[in-house]
Amino acid sequence: PGLGLDIDDLPPAEPCWLVGLARAGDRLGVALLDATTGDLRVTEVLSLEAALEELSRAAPREAVLPQSLAQLPGVREALAGARINTRDDARFEPKAARRALCARLGVADLRGFGCDEHTVSLAAAWALLDYAAEDARQDLRHVSRVRPYSAQQHMVLDAATRRNLELFRPMLSTGRKGTLIHLLDRTRTAMGGRLLREWLSFPLLDLHAIRTRQDRVQA
Repeated sequence: PGLGLDIDDLPPAEPCWLVGLARAGDRLGVALLDATTGDLRVTEVLSLEAALEELSRAAPREAVLPQSLAQLPGVREALAGARINTRDDARFEPKAARRALCARLGVADLRGFGCDEHTVSLAAAWALLDYAAEDARQDLRHVSRVRPYSAQQHMVLDAATRRNLELFRPMLSTGRKGTLIHLLDRTRTAMGGRLLREWLSFPLLDLHAIRTRQDRVQA
């Protein structure tokens, strides 16, 4: 479900996220992969609750988790509606994942992608690519970079808030009519529709970034 590459079967303005989660010590890493566009993102947080919020916010179709995390309370609830695949914890080892990612992307290190400080999130990212190649038999050669982001740069909207605000789904019906994105979406392309959805899913907190975005929209 998270690796559907037939765009005729997918909503063009919505991402198709395959997500991964890994843990090393007190840090948790989250990875998001949209196989239709080759978009691979990673972030690291310090609590399971924050990691689950990131997974829930993505509204993924499928997830790849280590067996130890898949059994924790709240994990399956955060991934409601997604297919969950569990793998042995040994396959989420950060140092091995970094080496494998460097080899896969053809680079000596990941500094050029801004991932020099990332550890456990890279394990989650590699687990997704490894799952795609080994289990789903998809090479995904168009995934050519990994993009880090900070969860602290965006406002956290929990599942109940997103549902009550009717950002993407109406509470009492189906489809998009009556939602905020239905009201705002005047985009002309699938890429534009996805970008608008991303902006609503990850509201900015930095005032300078907000004003810069507004200036670009006005222009």
